[in-house]
Amino acid sequence: MSRLGLLNRYSTLNVGDASIYAAYESMAAASGVGVAAPIAAPVHPAPLADSGLRCDAYLAVGGDVWNNARPRLITRSFLANLARLYRSPPERTFVFGQSVPVSCRGFSFAMLCRALRRVSAVHVRDTESHARLTGAGVPARLGYDSAFGLSLPKQGIDAAHSAFQRMGADPGRVALLSGRCFNAMYPVDNRRAFDALAKLIVRLARRGHRPVFLVQAMVDAHDQDHALATRLQRVVPELEVLDAFGARDYGAQPWELACGAAALARIVIGVRFHTSVFRMLAGRSAFVAHYSGKGRDLVRRLGQPGCAIDALDADRHIGAIEATAETAFDIASVRQQVRADFRSALGSALAQPDGGATPTEAASANR
Repeated sequence: MSRLGLLNRYSTLNVGDASIYAAYESMAAASGVGVAAPIAAPVHPAPLADSGLRCDAYLAVGGDVWNNARPRLITRSFLANLARLYRSPPERTFVFGQSVPVSCRGFSFAMLCRALRRVSAVHVRDTESHARLTGAGVPARLGYDSAFGLSLPKQGIDAAHSAFQRMGADPGRVALLSGRCFNAMYPVDNRRAFDALAKLIVRLARRGHRPVFLVQAMVDAHDQDHALATRLQRVVPELEVLDAFGARDYGAQPWELACGAAALARIVIGVRFHTSVFRMLAGRSAFVAHYSGKGRDLVRRLGQPGCAIDALDADRHIGAIEATAETAFDIASVRQQVRADFRSALGSALAQPDGGATPTEAASANR
C-alpha cells in the first residue's frame, strides 16, 4: 500500500484540525493509500518529525499552517514549517485545504509563495487566499475546507445525544455557540467580541433557547476555550458548557462529538470556523460570526447567514440566527468536490517517479 506523509501537523487538541486529519485519512483510504502517522491520538502542537519518514507522497497539513508568521515579525516556528516544506520532494508534495492568514504578509508571504511554486499542487479553501496566491504567481486552485470531505459520524450523533441527556438539555431547544480569544494573528477586539457573545447568550435564554458553549480547543494559552467559557458563565449563569474533549466518555473522538452536537442543536452560532462546518456537514445552516477570510467565505460563497464577530448584535441578528433552525444546506455537492479534488491532487503526487525518498534525502540530493 502507498503511504502519505503528513508534514507540519498541528494538534488534535483543536477539534477543527483533528477533523481535517480524519478527513485526510478517510479520503486517502478511499484511494488505497495509508497515512504514515497515527492521527487519532492527541498530539502536542509540534510538527511531525520527518526525519527518516519514507513515503510515496507528502501533504503539508494543518488549518492555517503558516499562522506562526506575525505582522512585522517572522517567527522561528514559521521558518521551521517553511524549511520542512522545502525539504520535501516538491514533485510529490501537495498542499490541500489551506488558508493564508492576514498576518502572513510582506517578506513572510513572499517566502511562502516561493515554496508553494515548487510543489505539485496547491488547493486553498477560501477566495481571499486564492486571490492572494494567484496574484503572486502561485497556481493555486480554489476548493473547500478538507473537513467537508467527511461523512457525518454516527458515533458523534450518539455521543451528542448522551451528552445533552446528561446535562438535561433537549437538543430541540439548544442554541450551540463557539468562541475564541484573538491575538495578532486575528486582530479582533476581544472585549467587544466577549460583550457581543454575552449579550447574545442572554437574548437566546430569554427567548426560550438553551444556550450551550462548545469547547473546541485546549492546545495552549493562545488556542484554548475553557477560560473564555468560564468568563462567559460568570457573566451569564444561564450558559452551559459542552466540552468536546469529554467525548471519550461516550465512545467518540472530540471532533465527532462536536459534529454530533452541531447536527442536533436547534441553532448554531459558529465563531470558530469548524463549528459552522460541522453544522453544514449535517445539511443544516449555521449563523457564521466570522473573524477571518475562511469564515467570510462560508457567508459569501456558500450562502451561510452571518456577520463579522465584531459586528455581531443580538438585537439586530436574533431573527436571522433563529431562522437557521429551518434552513437546509446542500452538503452533497461540496463533499463530492472536496473528495474529487483530493483524489486528483494525491494521484498526481503518487504518479511522480522516485517514490520512497524521505524529505531529508531529497534535500540532500538537490543540493
